[in-house]
Amino acid sequence: MKRHFLFTLSLLSVTLFGQREFEFKSYLDADVTRNGSVLQNGFAVGMNNPQFSPIDMDLDGVDDLLVFDRDGDILLPYLTVGSGANTHYEFAPEYIDSFPQDMISIVHLVDFNCDGKRDIFYKVVNGVGVYENTSTNGKLSFDWALGTDPLLTCTFANGQTSQVYVLSTDIPVFDDVDGDGDIDILSFEFSGTQINFYENTSSNNCGLEFYLKRECWGGFREDPNNNGVEIDACIPGAAPPFEPETGMHAGSTILSIDLDNDGLEELILGDISFGESVMLPNSGTPDSAYVGTQFNNWAPDGQVPIELYVFPALYNMDVTFDGVPDLVAAPNIMPSKNVRQVWMYENTGTTANPTYAFRDSSFLQSSMIDMGEGAFPTFVDINGDGLQDIVVGNRGEWVSGGNYTSALWYLKNTTVGNTISFEVVSENFISFSGISDPLSPIPTFADMDNDGDYDMVVGFEDGKLAYYENTGSLINPSFTLVNPNYGGIDVGQNASPELYDLNNDGQMDLLIGEKTGNVNYYQNNGSGFTLVTENFGGINRDRFGQLQGYAMPRMYDYNGRDQLMVGSEYLGIAQFDSAQSIVSQPSVHTAQFGTATTSTTTSEETPFGATKRTGRNQFLYRASELQAQGFTYGQIEKIEFNVTTSNTSNSITNGITIRIANTDSTEISGFQTGLTTVYDYNMPVSPGWNDVTFSTPFIWDGTSNIVVEICFSRNLPLVDNPVEATDVGFNSNVYGDYTGWNSNTSNGCNMPFGGVSSLRPNTRFTVRPITPAAGNVLEGYHRMNADFADLDNDNYPEAIIGTFNGGLLLMKGQQLSIGIEEETINPHLEATIYPNPTQGRFTVVLDDAEPADYRVYDLNGRLQRFGSFESRTDIDLSDLANGVYILHVVQDQQSSYAKIIKQ
Repeated sequence: MKRHFLFTLSLLSVTLFGQREFEFKSYLDADVTRNGSVLQNGFAVGMNNPQFSPIDMDLDGVDDLLVFDRDGDILLPYLTVGSGANTHYEFAPEYIDSFPQDMISIVHLVDFNCDGKRDIFYKVVNGVGVYENTSTNGKLSFDWALGTDPLLTCTFANGQTSQVYVLSTDIPVFDDVDGDGDIDILSFEFSGTQINFYENTSSNNCGLEFYLKRECWGGFREDPNNNGVEIDACIPGAAPPFEPETGMHAGSTILSIDLDNDGLEELILGDISFGESVMLPNSGTPDSAYVGTQFNNWAPDGQVPIELYVFPALYNMDVTFDGVPDLVAAPNIMPSKNVRQVWMYENTGTTANPTYAFRDSSFLQSSMIDMGEGAFPTFVDINGDGLQDIVVGNRGEWVSGGNYTSALWYLKNTTVGNTISFEVVSENFISFSGISDPLSPIPTFADMDNDGDYDMVVGFEDGKLAYYENTGSLINPSFTLVNPNYGGIDVGQNASPELYDLNNDGQMDLLIGEKTGNVNYYQNNGSGFTLVTENFGGINRDRFGQLQGYAMPRMYDYNGRDQLMVGSEYLGIAQFDSAQSIVSQPSVHTAQFGTATTSTTTSEETPFGATKRTGRNQFLYRASELQAQGFTYGQIEKIEFNVTTSNTSNSITNGITIRIANTDSTEISGFQTGLTTVYDYNMPVSPGWNDVTFSTPFIWDGTSNIVVEICFSRNLPLVDNPVEATDVGFNSNVYGDYTGWNSNTSNGCNMPFGGVSSLRPNTRFTVRPITPAAGNVLEGYHRMNADFADLDNDNYPEAIIGTFNGGLLLMKGQQLSIGIEEETINPHLEATIYPNPTQGRFTVVLDDAEPADYRVYDLNGRLQRFGSFESRTDIDLSDLANGVYILHVVQDQQSSYAKIIKQ
């Protein structure tokens, strides 16, 4: 029951109810028109911190372009297509998988082994990695070039070897620096103030043997107080003097280029704290560079000076297809300029004697949708023409001084037949006047006032929502801010709302993702929204516990089954099979296992045997017991034991450790291994139920038995703490042998096996049900989110994807290829409908008399009519409000959709 144009099906390339049914491929044929011109790369992801390298990807003898965006560590390949004046770059994501997928921070392509194919130098932890271009037989491929070595090494004067040092924020030089025909390396050393020269000493100028020849290439050091350099500040070849660095910069970019045809490489530097470049002429020799002057705020040949707010990096390569290398500049870190920040200076001279003319501040960007930082799209039929338009928000466009302005763009669907196309109608769809902090707007649409048109709710970076009522009409909408703090809702940061009737009560509820990676569920009670849970379905899209998940939920309907898709910062877009089944689950579930009132009598039987210095127990709980209490797949967050009231309060003085594991064992006769630590802190013990909330919740898979271990060491012996226990009739309590294991140096968690019992402490578990993801449907980009709609009426959905790089990517759904011959199904069903528009009653006529089913939905996806018929049927909507409804007719394996207008 998709809330936008409900007859659109969303079918994904992952397991759907146990089997894969559809898959996506990049779709680059959709035209996107902006300012009257069709963009060459309309849906091409966008760029924030691009690095540029030429490479022949399709092996046609012509250099193409690989863009590596440091923001998200993503690869953006472009093919050189066309001829003559029509030559241009065309986005080619099909080549992404041909490149290594572990590249981060720095990617530079250059031929090190003299085979005419560009290889890859890139950043690895503590140094540089290298892949060799092994492309053959028309197929692009790469292999690790360093044998068993994990990184590139160099030799020092004393014969020792170490890694080639490159700071992860930098852009070093991989080029022929000394004019001898091989690839050398220039990189700022550890302090970030002077440059190391790693000379290539490989035989025949082809290889990866390097020698640290200079520790102060050019005789200069970076000035700690600005982006200039200090001339004659160090002696090339000598170890630098030690001086405390108080204003040291944390990153630099370097381009080496011979600007005056004297055979010596000049340098162009960018600094992490400044937006301008500095050019350093080289007046030394090929073997011993010397920089005696500098040009701050460098302007190539007196053209527009480079100014990118912070950290410019320059690239010397031909991007105008005339065989002469040009200059491209782009920022190397965020925050920085994020629109009109890829500057191109055309070389109108020659390779030996370059002359530069500023041509473009949006190289490649002007050929695509690029909104700056972030793109958060949704499909909605904004103008009531039956086609799914796109409304998309952004994190923000850089303005000045690190400030951003956000907006909603409106892309009108201009598709004719099966040829998908869009037009950028507005880049400021609504005014955010009246919103205190309108960053990162994420829109969602539904008919909230039951007047037959779409209203809009927008989430913002400050965690709040705003409600905009459509005071116009379905065909000519006009959105008016009604409530800038809708429902009084504040989820913390980066509210990502989705309107959907989750509990089938006819009211549009809210799912709201947030920065920490969880999804909030607010139920619509008719007069407002009530928070049901902050952890809907136990969904957590965070990675590594960094609270940077950026969950972005979207709902879609697949053959009457609601599906939940959740985007994320780095984990791609995951599919969850049924959001409505999550609604029926409790947010948390606590149940008790064991009800007898028997009290343990020995130190071995209780997990709190405090008369000993050490203790160790493992308890087994069968899956059948958990399932009988209604537990399902979820995370165990808390455990409780009932300490009998006959003893005084005691503590395990040095704390306890709790470990858990899923297991196939139905009984235990010894200590199991491979358990996960969920708690390792102090444990006060008092009469009654004692609860321990885990510092790391444990995921129970819903089918396995579980074993829980409690152990302690270095306890101050006092008295045992007996607990209530139940004889469960099977070996479920393994305890340790204290013999020789009861000293202050003994580790109770390693105590050997002592014995086993069927007397198991009464236990309460608190479990938060989790809906397991069916899998990731889309991945590979930074802060991915998506919405789905069938744009070309082939019964397969398209996906519009937003990324933090500021652009959009359109993916086309298709039938899953499973490698065997399949029956081809015609998804279309011919149906005649009249009258339409109608005052209430209309007729549906099919071409044959086979049985068929129909459903009628309103724009919010609520089912209004359904039934079965043969050949012909009349449907009456007289008692429904005027507006647009969606008719879905299914016959055998064919279907048809139609928009019904009641007026």
